[in-house]
Amino acid sequence: MFRFGRSEVENAWQLCARLLALAEKSGDTGLRLQAHHATWSTSFARGELAEVCAHAEAGLALYDAKTHQAMASIYGNHDASVCARNLMAWALALAGDEERARAMADNALAVAKNLNDPFSLALTLQNKSAMAQVLGDVALAAENSAACIRIATEHNFSMQRAYGTGVAGWCIAKNGDSDRGIALLTDAIAALYAIQTRTATSYLLGLLADAHANAGHHAEAMKAVDEGIAMAEATGERCFIAELYRLHGELCAHPAVGQRQKAEQSLRLAINIAKRQGAGALERKATESLRRCFS
Repeated sequence: MFRFGRSEVENAWQLCARLLALAEKSGDTGLRLQAHHATWSTSFARGELAEVCAHAEAGLALYDAKTHQAMASIYGNHDASVCARNLMAWALALAGDEERARAMADNALAVAKNLNDPFSLALTLQNKSAMAQVLGDVALAAENSAACIRIATEHNFSMQRAYGTGVAGWCIAKNGDSDRGIALLTDAIAALYAIQTRTATSYLLGLLADAHANAGHHAEAMKAVDEGIAMAEATGERCFIAELYRLHGELCAHPAVGQRQKAEQSLRLAINIAKRQGAGALERKATESLRRCFS
């Protein structure tokens, strides 16, 4: 948890293998559940979508509400079964399985609402808003990010408030108010830096780059996407890097930038990364960007 919280993804991953082995040897159901919990979270950060689903399904098979709900206060301050559903929904959305992603996100929210646990609920709303953003469902992303912000503000959950604000900013920019949306995204990223976390910051930098690009701010968009790529490479958090390279390629191909060779390299890299990760939704987006920029 310490390594993951500091966005030291590869260090966290090395610990996951040891953790799983120790938990299996112990025979303790709760320890096995939490070992899978650590591994599905770290697998998601690494962009290994099939591993996310495999470990989340294994965790849900072990989960017993009467026994394991009480473990939340020790292991990440949130319910493991909700977390499994949240990250499966996000992974399925990235993989391009929209129907299952939506169903899983709805299931996660239904479970979270019955827990009497504000943090698990805020986390679920945060993840559902991000899943909706991946699917391009602006209305659903806006609805859930607003709910996330309300609960996070009420309980002073700084990270969830920042993430919710970032997705809300992207939605506002998509709905035509670029200046306000960009301001909210900028504030959200600054809030994460202020509490010294880099977890999912590359994702928000991608949203900021997208908002700037749509507003015609090519220099600012390039700055945001370059920062996101550098952060992803430094931390090992590669779940969004294909989208960052896609954005980089589109920006390079724009007449205002005019670096077509770099554009093609970035777009082909985005396609290859997404294909390796099983991120079908991102692969399709990058393939469409390549066709549109070079047809």
